[in-house]
Amino acid sequence: MKTRVAELAIIAAGAAVIAAIYLHFGLRLAQGYFLDHWNLAFDLDPGRLVDIFTKPEAAWPAETLPPNVAVKHPLLKAMNGLCGAFPLCANDPKAYATTIAALHGVASSLLMFVCLRLLRLPLLEATLATAIFAVSAAQLFNAMIVESYVLAGAGIAAFLTLNLHAMRHGPGPLHWLRLPLAVHLFGITTTNVVIGGIADLAARAVPPRRPGWWQGFLLFWCLAAVAAAAASLLVWPGLLGAVLSDPIASAKEVYWAAPHDGSKSLSMVLKAFYPFAIVAPDFTTLVIDSIEPMRDFRDMRYGALGWLLVAIWAAAFILGLYYLATDRRMLRLFAPFLAVILFNTAFHVFFQYRHSVFLYVTHVNFSVFLVSAAALLHTCRLRPRLRYLGCIAAALFLIALTVHNAERAAELAAAFG
Repeated sequence: MKTRVAELAIIAAGAAVIAAIYLHFGLRLAQGYFLDHWNLAFDLDPGRLVDIFTKPEAAWPAETLPPNVAVKHPLLKAMNGLCGAFPLCANDPKAYATTIAALHGVASSLLMFVCLRLLRLPLLEATLATAIFAVSAAQLFNAMIVESYVLAGAGIAAFLTLNLHAMRHGPGPLHWLRLPLAVHLFGITTTNVVIGGIADLAARAVPPRRPGWWQGFLLFWCLAAVAAAAASLLVWPGLLGAVLSDPIASAKEVYWAAPHDGSKSLSMVLKAFYPFAIVAPDFTTLVIDSIEPMRDFRDMRYGALGWLLVAIWAAAFILGLYYLATDRRMLRLFAPFLAVILFNTAFHVFFQYRHSVFLYVTHVNFSVFLVSAAALLHTCRLRPRLRYLGCIAAALFLIALTVHNAERAAELAAAFG
């Protein structure tokens, strides 16, 4: 009972602190012209999301109208229905949209704490690891920028958490909450539902399998497909006609294009999904079709502190992989997370747009971070003195990472003032 109270207190306090951090940087960014335009950083399109969240459909620019949004993001329009309930939406649309993004980032961070506790990581280590995840580059930058990726990231985190709960405690009523989450993933961005499907398949297929596991898998995703289709047609009554009138163009809206220069850009995927997701490098600027050069994370441009943080995180990730390789029981629990990592790494080698990869990092950063957090699970088996030395090292890493990534976030916010 005391442990449960402590967990709830940490979640409540963590929500307040993390929200304050995300909103601090997000609202600073929203005060400038960043949210009025597209592709000023990370190839993201925040202007579109602000329109969808805060304006009636008749006021949307031409590029946000169907089939573009209706096919690729079929349920985003439903978010517009919440606008009237909040005076902030009318008084300051940018602040309202930024708050939505920040709260989804907070949800992802808190779900990390839930996952770590489901993995039976002690309270102190789980709290420190959650704090590190919350200030990681992937979390911080996606939570301060209004885009669909932070919404998708929260949905993926919730789906993976419920999967882990079922693997720990067996299927129960909570397990069926994955059905609306599957619809959510489909509705935010159509292709995201594949991530949920791969995680579910890995959770069911890994031994020991339950009898009838594949029938249950097919039944669940058939129900999810029907529910997603019904919800999409409810939000966009003309969607079916638009898709049938030009199915090829509609299919093209679902996926990003493959690189045109023949390069498969594996190095870009590895950099974005691993070191960049945790430790923000210096910005690289690129001249593209935006009003000014776009800022992105493309190169391993770190100072001494940045390289030290990357080295420490890489060591933790490798130790986490080693721990999983030597513990079959834990490897089973991590199967869905590893499947998500492998799928996204392979998929985004072929599907990306002008080598912009950091924008996809919310699809995989939850799983990648959990693998590195497995190193803490390993240290918990050590003698108490060594365990607490590990906690001190994690606390120092947290402080250094916060300072480092906050500097990059402040730089981005100040650039568009």
